[in-house]
Amino acid sequence: MLTSTFIGPVTRIGIAGLISNRQLYDHLTGVGVAEGRNFSPVFNANFYRNANPDLGAAGLNNEQLFEHFRAFGLNEGRQAAANFQASFYLASNPDLAAAGLNFQQAVDHYILWGIGEGRIAAPGGVVIQPPPPPPPPGDPLPPDGSTLSFARDLGIVGSNLSLSDSIGPTDRNDYYRFTLPSNGDLKVTLSDLTGGPDVELSKDLNLDGEIDNSERLKFNFFSSGSDININQAVASGTYFLLVSQGYTNDNTNYTLQLDLSSQPSNLPIDPGNTLATALDLGVLKTNTFRDFVGDKIDQEDYYRFTLSSNSEVYLTLNSLTDSNYAGLKLIQDKNNNGQVDSLDAIGSGNISQNLVAGTYFIQIFSIDYPFYNTNYELQIGVESAGGPQNRRAPTDLLTNGGTVNQEFIIATDIVNGGLDDVNIPVVDNFTAPVAVGVGPELGDGFVADVFGTGAQSGDVFAANPLDANFNSDLVLM
Repeated sequence: MLTSTFIGPVTRIGIAGLISNRQLYDHLTGVGVAEGRNFSPVFNANFYRNANPDLGAAGLNNEQLFEHFRAFGLNEGRQAAANFQASFYLASNPDLAAAGLNFQQAVDHYILWGIGEGRIAAPGGVVIQPPPPPPPPGDPLPPDGSTLSFARDLGIVGSNLSLSDSIGPTDRNDYYRFTLPSNGDLKVTLSDLTGGPDVELSKDLNLDGEIDNSERLKFNFFSSGSDININQAVASGTYFLLVSQGYTNDNTNYTLQLDLSSQPSNLPIDPGNTLATALDLGVLKTNTFRDFVGDKIDQEDYYRFTLSSNSEVYLTLNSLTDSNYAGLKLIQDKNNNGQVDSLDAIGSGNISQNLVAGTYFIQIFSIDYPFYNTNYELQIGVESAGGPQNRRAPTDLLTNGGTVNQEFIIATDIVNGGLDDVNIPVVDNFTAPVAVGVGPELGDGFVADVFGTGAQSGDVFAANPLDANFNSDLVLM
């Protein structure tokens, strides 16, 4: 079992907004390995390629190199990082050799204990220092003296935060500042009311310490005999809540509850709001991306992708907070002016479309109406046009006459987040005008593959003793 406790120290990813262990884990499994990101003190794709010329000559990409190391290279005694060599580690630490550790167990020992004990694990190696803590999430504190600088800071809020307070004639406004560690659906509740307060959710977009009209996200007011609720899809970040006296002079006690139903993004950075700033996915492959769009915070997400050959592309927008709150468009910048012109949109809604090789964009957009925010899941499927989905034009078998030998079509669908391709016999020694019978599925032509290598790389992360917050050591093998 190849373990790594170094999934979280990539500073650039932290700055990009991936602040939870789950977000970092999803990034690693989705794109990090393919990009050659350094996630482990015992494996580095570039080092492994350069140190093993036979693998370089074989043309293995980063994902395939990782697959090779975990399946063969480690047990063969190959070195995959500058500061770790299993044979040296065992030879230099007689207590480990005496315990009968093999190369795999040497890796486990080094990551779990050896680094912390300051053991050197390679010729000329150095003692690895534990990574620094990630920068604190959220916005900087409001400027001194500003209205929001007096807000009570609740810190990072997850689920079920509850507090009690009061407002009255001499203390009409209570401001709260809090940071959400991930995208999700936020529920704000004021209960146990003895008067009629108002509540407002806002975000200081320009960081000036004041709330402008354009920064007010959701407002609700007291209705006699009931609690006050705000339900809002939100992006990760810092928000403010105002509990105010409204137009009355009554003393009002209240209980404030904040509850975030987390729907974390799995993207390295937030997709841009223009074609020029679109998140570049490179050559398109089957994948699933999760993020947020909202009217005042992040109205549009653009993704850029390339097809190296004619392909059929499947795009599906799922897991919306509300199905009417976001839309999807497929775009081709036909005149390369960096703008979306009227004829550039070549598809919308859930898409299954044959495309020629070239560069395209996906636009996810919030419906342009106040407070329309939603978390979403973008599912992408792609297959070469030379593959099974490149079908002949349909034939009218009932008017064709004669006997038609057994033929097959390929049924392609997006099922449970992946492409499910199955061969289905449509005609079995059919003679018109006998009714057509559809035979059983012959087999699944698609293997779930988190790395897109064709191998069952999903197994890498299958035996994974992570707790609900992804705080355990990550088991990669």
